[in-house]
Amino acid sequence: MFIIGYFLIAIGKILAFVINLYVILIILDAVLSWFPSARAYRAAEVINTLVEPALTPIRNLIPHIGIDISPLIAIGALYFIDSFVVSAIVRMGHALL
Repeated sequence: MFIIGYFLIAIGKILAFVINLYVILIILDAVLSWFPSARAYRAAEVINTLVEPALTPIRNLIPHIGIDISPLIAIGALYFIDSFVVSAIVRMGHALL
């Protein structure tokens, strides 16, 4: 059973890394939105392409209040997933050791 435990711990750590990386991308996209000329760069396009699929559904759900709070909601949701789902996977892995 220890192999499954180590596997679950590794999956949890990978998921936590991916979530943290995606949070950084969301923050970068939000900061780049303050500088319209920055959207001309290829890196900004790639970041926007990666982040938009997560932000668009949130924007469709919440009413427009003059400021875009969808990055904050997305980051909160990602940290919720990290706190409960990913930590549960890691705890389950530790329990199997």
